[in-house]
Amino acid sequence: MDDALNELTAFAERRSRIIELRFFGGLSLEETAEFTSTAPQLIGWELASYKIISLLGRGGMGEVYLAEDKRLLTFARLNRIYSRRTIGAS
Repeated sequence: MDDALNELTAFAERRSRIIELRFFGGLSLEETAEFTSTAPQLIGWELASYKIISLLGRGGMGEVYLAEDKRLLTFARLNRIYSRRTIGAS
């Protein structure tokens, strides 16, 4: 397990930290979001078989979240695309 986490750290340090805090550190989704400075608005939401774990990134067109697929027991990225109204709002 340590080897897999070390490989993930080399590939994606932020994801590795999230997994370490959430599953090995026993932190809640909210605590993990706080430690990783992620937006808590969607953290913990469930969409179909996905549970949103953390915000991976934010850009001009939207946000990318790390989600756990509870049906397939894997992780996935979910993209939230801003609407034109959201982009133009200030």
